[in-house]
Amino acid sequence: MTSDLPHSLVITYNKGYQERNAELHLPSSKLAILIVDKGYLYIELDDIGTTLESNELCILTGIYSKSVHIENNTADLWIIAFDPSPIFQGKDLETGSTFLAFLNSVGYTKIPLKSTDQATLTQWLRLLVNKNSINDGGPERPNIRFWNLKSFLRELSEIYFLNIPKPGRGWHRDHILVSRFLQLIEIHFTLQHSVKWYADTLLVSSDHLSKVVKKITRKTAKQCIEERLIVAAKSMLLKNAPINRIWNILGFKTSSHFGYFFKKYTSMAPSAYRKQSFIKE
Repeated sequence: MTSDLPHSLVITYNKGYQERNAELHLPSSKLAILIVDKGYLYIELDDIGTTLESNELCILTGIYSKSVHIENNTADLWIIAFDPSPIFQGKDLETGSTFLAFLNSVGYTKIPLKSTDQATLTQWLRLLVNKNSINDGGPERPNIRFWNLKSFLRELSEIYFLNIPKPGRGWHRDHILVSRFLQLIEIHFTLQHSVKWYADTLLVSSDHLSKVVKKITRKTAKQCIEERLIVAAKSMLLKNAPINRIWNILGFKTSSHFGYFFKKYTSMAPSAYRKQSFIKE
């Protein structure tokens, strides 16, 4: 894995926003996340102006992460900014994951956070700035920071789509459809694997749904569903959950069906994936 990430990652906490360094960090990033603990701040993104208040999350990608201007700061503010391509093996925002591709197509969103979600995200950020969690561990060990960042993004994705934001300025109806589709996946992926079910729920045809999802995320609707299943399967395997429990939870009819599905996307059997991961640790 590349060693560039530790140098490009910026995580900072500005209490009372006495340090005005946010705008220094954001221009070099492709993904910027702002979380307000207390207080408020005003940001301008080209012609868009908005206020962020306590327990609000703002995500900026692409051009927006390079043009933000922050003023009127009285906020206790978390800032995390980085280029996520290294942790997705060189893939950029548009191809690294469905979540990142969607964020990149939207450019800017903000959502109010529940107190529990706020606590979860800030706990991850504290973990990421802990010296023990960012040590690369040498050439023979996995980069723990990569793993933690991917886990943080997964947590962020779940919170984002379970608290789907109201469409912002510049949101096209295609973005609204895709956001609702991804929200439905987050809620129902363990029970519903069929594109038709999601299309019927959204009152569109399967072909139209896949066409729009492909346009926004560069992945088909089926690939989005299966990506979520693979992420969940990997997570449970690393937590040492019994394989027969995993395939049952994820809605597969048999163990062999789950094994075939998992190997198709990872080139490894579930048991081999878990064994390899434990050896790397």
